[in-house]
Amino acid sequence: SIDLISQLESDLALMLQIMTSSLHFLTHRSAHVQINNVIPLFQPTNLAQSHAANHLIDAETMSENIDELTDDLVLKAKEMESLLQRLPKQTNEDQVKRELEQIDEEMSVANQEYRDALRDA
Repeated sequence: SIDLISQLESDLALMLQIMTSSLHFLTHRSAHVQINNVIPLFQPTNLAQSHAANHLIDAETMSENIDELTDDLVLKAKEMESLLQRLPKQTNEDQVKRELEQIDEEMSVANQEYRDALRDA
C-alpha cells in the first residue's frame, strides 16, 4: 500500500510537470491569435518576445505536439487510475474494532491453552 501511494505521488508529480511544461510550451511557441478585442494577448518581455519569435512552430507541428501531450496525459491518468483501484479499500472503524477484539480474544484463549499445556507438562 505504501509503495502504491509512493508511485501515485511520483506519477502525480510527473503529470503536473507535464502539464506545466505543456502550458509553457504552448504559451511561448505558438503564434497567438486575438479572438476578443476586450481581452489582450499575452505580452511577453522584449527578450522573451525575440526568443519566441525565433522559435515559433507552425500550426501543423503545434497540433501534432498537442496531440502527443494529450496522449501522454491521458496515458498517465489511466496508469494512476489503475494504481488507485489497487489501493486497499477504506474499512469501517467499527468493523476493524470488532476484528481486533476477536483477535485479542483468540490470543487470550491461545495464551491460556499454552499456560495450561506448560502446567500439565
